Amino acid sequence: MQQQLQAATPTGPQIPGTGPGAEANTPAVAGYERAMSECSATITMHVTHDAVIVAAVLNMGQHRGASQRWERRRGSGQGWRLVEGPRLWTDEEERISPELSDFMEGMSFPFALANMLPRKRSAASAQAIAMAAKEVAHG
Repeated sequence: MQQQLQAATPTGPQIPGTGPGAEANTPAVAGYERAMSECSATITMHVTHDAVIVAAVLNMGQHRGASQRWERRRGSGQGWRLVEGPRLWTDEEERISPELSDFMEGMSFPFALANMLPRKRSAASAQAIAMAAKEVAHG
């Protein structure tokens, strides 16, 4: 691990800011070594415009986990519906521990983040975008 971090250290001059001549100063290695601890809790959230998947895994000699999958309602209905998993994380406290389930219960649903992300492109929308780009290009 130490060799990997040393190899990823930037060697050029680091110029803060943006614009011409600016360079990235974030190390290339953004991950972590999973084998650092035998006991851990991992929380993962995957957000798209139409779906949110949240997973909690507790590793204390055995991997025990729970997950929720939410989808945006289609049609005239608004909001989100739980498609898979427990409605309340506290229902899973025997599996993932009371502490992790309480933490998960306290997390906010990422409404604003999901709303900010674009929808998947459909064939019709791709065609409309292409036509609009042609109109803009040709006046």
